Amino acid sequence: MFTLELKQNDWLELIINYFYIHSMSCHFHHNDTILKTKIENKMGHLFCACLMVAAVASSSTPPGLNSPKTDMSFSFNHALVITSQRLEELRQTPSLLLVYFFINELPRTSRKFFEEYDKSAKYLEAYNVQLAVFDCKADMSKEEHCSNVKAGRNVYSYKNGRQLLEMEVETMFDVNSIMSHALQLVLLQDVQIIQSRLERQALQKSMIGKNDIFFAYTQAIGTKEHRIFMEIAYTYQDRYKFALTTELKSTLGLQENEYLKSSTSLAMWVLFCSDSNPEQFFQSGNCHHIMYKGEISLAAVATFVKNLAEPVLYHCPTNEISSMKNLPLSLPTIFIYSNRELADFIKFEVDSLVFDVRGFARIMLVEMDNGECQAQAKQQGFHGKLPSIGIQLQNGEVAFMSESTEWLLSTLHEFLEPYLYPIDHSAQESNLELAHSTDLERITASLIEEVETQDDQVADAVFRLHLKEMELDLIPPLAKNNFYSTLKSAELKMVLFYLPFDQVSMAFLRDFGEASQILSTMYSDHDVLARVNCFDATDLCAAENITTYPLIRIYQRDEETQDYRGHLYSKSIINAVKLLQLKSPVLLKSEKEVEMFMERHFPNKFSEFSSSAVLLLSHKEHQEARSTFVDVTKSMSTITAFGIVTEELVTHIAKKYGAPITSVIAFRQEDINRQKSILAGKISVASLTDFVKQSTISSLPELTQINFPLLYEKKLPFAILFVDPDDQSSEVAKEMFTKLAMTGQFEKAIFCYMDAQPKTIGLKILSEYTWTATLPAISVVDHRLGEVFNYPGDNLEQSQVANWLDSVFSNKEKPAKILEQGVWVAPGRHYDFLAMMDEKRSILRIQAEEESNIEAEDSSLTNGARASVLLTEDELLKIDEDIREELLELRNSRLYHQSPERRKPGKTESPQGHSVPLVKQDVAQGHGHSHTEL
Repeated sequence: MFTLELKQNDWLELIINYFYIHSMSCHFHHNDTILKTKIENKMGHLFCACLMVAAVASSSTPPGLNSPKTDMSFSFNHALVITSQRLEELRQTPSLLLVYFFINELPRTSRKFFEEYDKSAKYLEAYNVQLAVFDCKADMSKEEHCSNVKAGRNVYSYKNGRQLLEMEVETMFDVNSIMSHALQLVLLQDVQIIQSRLERQALQKSMIGKNDIFFAYTQAIGTKEHRIFMEIAYTYQDRYKFALTTELKSTLGLQENEYLKSSTSLAMWVLFCSDSNPEQFFQSGNCHHIMYKGEISLAAVATFVKNLAEPVLYHCPTNEISSMKNLPLSLPTIFIYSNRELADFIKFEVDSLVFDVRGFARIMLVEMDNGECQAQAKQQGFHGKLPSIGIQLQNGEVAFMSESTEWLLSTLHEFLEPYLYPIDHSAQESNLELAHSTDLERITASLIEEVETQDDQVADAVFRLHLKEMELDLIPPLAKNNFYSTLKSAELKMVLFYLPFDQVSMAFLRDFGEASQILSTMYSDHDVLARVNCFDATDLCAAENITTYPLIRIYQRDEETQDYRGHLYSKSIINAVKLLQLKSPVLLKSEKEVEMFMERHFPNKFSEFSSSAVLLLSHKEHQEARSTFVDVTKSMSTITAFGIVTEELVTHIAKKYGAPITSVIAFRQEDINRQKSILAGKISVASLTDFVKQSTISSLPELTQINFPLLYEKKLPFAILFVDPDDQSSEVAKEMFTKLAMTGQFEKAIFCYMDAQPKTIGLKILSEYTWTATLPAISVVDHRLGEVFNYPGDNLEQSQVANWLDSVFSNKEKPAKILEQGVWVAPGRHYDFLAMMDEKRSILRIQAEEESNIEAEDSSLTNGARASVLLTEDELLKIDEDIREELLELRNSRLYHQSPERRKPGKTESPQGHSVPLVKQDVAQGHGHSHTEL
């Protein structure tokens, strides 16, 4: 037995953690909504228990002085409790190993997790996945994870002696989540993760004429639906290609996509790419496909996949109507009554239905010209006009479409849908039971879903990082008693004013600490940064007039204070410190100093902190220009360096660089296309500020989240080149695009490029702009009007691109897409706790009344009826276990019961009943699947 021990101090720590989590607002990503609901539900009960334990502890012996222990023990029946030696052995095996390191110091480790982990070990054994627990306290080895505070909050995975992924315990809270995460690792290569519509289309394109694809959208990784999909994928990976997405926009263009919501638990499509050809694909952007509309259970989905291999279309008189009852697999039969005259008239509808009902039904085409078929149809009860359609019900009777209904594909679907995809009444009754639950989380499920998916990504990141200790030892905390004296003795101080409960403040405080460490270790700047906690030092923050958080204020000797306006991350802070230390504007007294300043090597080397250097050429009598230059220098000395040439050198330097007096020159040594820019004429604060900002941008910048605000500020359309940096044609396109930008022909556009390789933000953006695209690709986006224009064709000749851009900017082209209008408002509803409490009281009252009515009835009959409808979670898992055994038997019979020499590509029946070759994926010897190591 593996014993877990929690002491009184641990319980008290749990109470502290309870309040800490709620002070952090319990922020979770939308993928963890289910987890959050469970945690909060359990936490209420646990909190009461903690208070009781704490009360007993406080009224008796103080902690640590012979205080009694509160023990919790757990016996693992399926998961292994392993030693160091056994751990090393299991790490080296080719099978997947999951290990939880129990440190015995984490109060959030609960019995519930171990129960689910142990159950999962039983089910995952069938997939050759081993789950284990390593007790760091019992085993005195020097296992590195045991000294890591994060270890107890993660499950670690290993294979062939290598560590794979770390999975957070918070996302592995039940059997479904544990199994789905494990199977996702097992099928790492076989189940592709899709993040954009273009990725999905690229996968389809690669499968044309080869394999069919099972593509699924799931609300989150780790759900029951995700687990079901992965188990099906494990079984049928040799027959189909499987792909998965959690991005709703990745489903655009697929059947009934418009009805999906982010809260949809699972949507699944079968894409028949093996029967498609490139011409059809390029016309529609998709392989022919159908959407799965059945029950979301392992048994139902497994039956559907199995049925897909069955022939769909039968003919009478070739097959007798009565023979349909004797066919294997109890699929509904659809009867289409017609004759030779109507064959062409009904062909489109019949061909469409043959694809649309695959896996759900069979179709028999009854030729009413044949006397025998006509007689059998009459026995069914058919006496209507032709063409017509009917479907055989479970009781053997046939339901017919009304004669008055027009023969259209849409009306045929309307008729068939209630019979093929009936509403799950048991699920409705189950939902009715949930509606009367006393659990507040269930009562307000829709509201919780809406509120909890209003992501605060900053808060989520802060919560997940809080275990990692911040490096703040080089950032002294200041208060009113030492604030002014510290500033008085410093040449330069950048002071961060923050609030500990503000998530942006806490996110940036970590970066601020990292900046202090880098400044100290790499540049010997030990005392440049400081911090003020405005929750503690309210008087100081009021005196300094701090009204926004976080805020960095710059204090420099003999200079006015200024607020830092740059990016809130460590690299920007380091750049700002090093540039401020130059004390711009720098007086340049010789031609050599001017040259070194241009090269960003004077007065100190600053080339790694700024991409430009800005120089003023002006005589002393031009006081207005000098004054303007100095004013801009003060506000922008954190992004670049400023220099002024002495009176004696002005004329010579101006002549050397072909600049007038008075003017400002910006140097960019690394931009080979445009190493200098000149601002001449009337120099104002606004024009010089804009000039300086633009000096930090290359002639063809890469569009990133860092420079987007600066580029967007110009309020001009973006001409974006999407590239693959590893492709030579993209490099050629970049050169062409740079030359086009340098011509000055399109000054009313911002030229830039984006990396659009798979898994990049660039590809996501490109998939928003265009339906299909190959790299390199060009789009013009006018954010003010929401218009998107996509360059047609693959020929990226400079003259052709220029002509196309000219037609776009002269309004001769129609936009390919109009972007949705965004509104900056509250994202949705909020919690009304008082109303929720009132609703709970009302439901409890209704429930009490119903219970009293039930007691008056025959309790045994009622309970029996209820038991037939509602199943416990364990009962559902038992059903899935039986189905799982059948699936694995099917998989093993197909893969392992043949020698490699005899394992030929199989054949599956097409919808029309013709044999077509089935392309198999290569299977590594000794395994049912191949893997990509991380």
